[in-house]
Amino acid sequence: MVIRNKKASMANLLRAVGNVINREGFRDLGVNSIAREAGCDKVLIYRYFGSYDGLLDAYFEQNDFYTHFNLSEISENVPTERENLKRMVKDILRNQLFQTIANPGYQEVLRWELVDDSKVLQTYASRREASGHALTKLLSASLPASSADIEAMIAILVSGLYYLVLRSKYVKIFNGVSLDAADGWERISSAVDELIDCTFDKIYSKE
Repeated sequence: MVIRNKKASMANLLRAVGNVINREGFRDLGVNSIAREAGCDKVLIYRYFGSYDGLLDAYFEQNDFYTHFNLSEISENVPTERENLKRMVKDILRNQLFQTIANPGYQEVLRWELVDDSKVLQTYASRREASGHALTKLLSASLPASSADIEAMIAILVSGLYYLVLRSKYVKIFNGVSLDAADGWERISSAVDELIDCTFDKIYSKE
């Protein structure tokens, strides 16, 4: 019973972190607001997670997009044929875009990172960077040798997608593209596909 109650309480606190972030944003997040949301004594945060940062670290790990990639599984299924590899890259970027759009809590964490350099946020960002970079290198390894800087290209694409998603909270149209309607995001996703096509054309043109 004690173990079951502990697991339930930990899950309740993690859920409370997400609820506060989704509803109020990161500026109102704290021990008191989390405990109030969870309907429990704040001492449980320290008992089960060691500290406020420990609770945040557990929440970040549970909700991070990149850490949910199974790199081992992907590595066993990376195609060598050009069109299939290109499709995999497009699908990964599309999934990242739409999962970020669908996750307001993740968006708030990304905004939080822009204005706070706390250790727990740095640790989270570093973990995400390591996972994302590992994925990029894994996919790049299946490409022919090229002068194209794949890492920089992916950095520009991903950061651009993140910016548009974060900006959509306050701006409804960006450069003529709607950020509050599905067709606008489909335009953006299609544009990413075209950029990937151009990149692959450059890479394979040297063969």
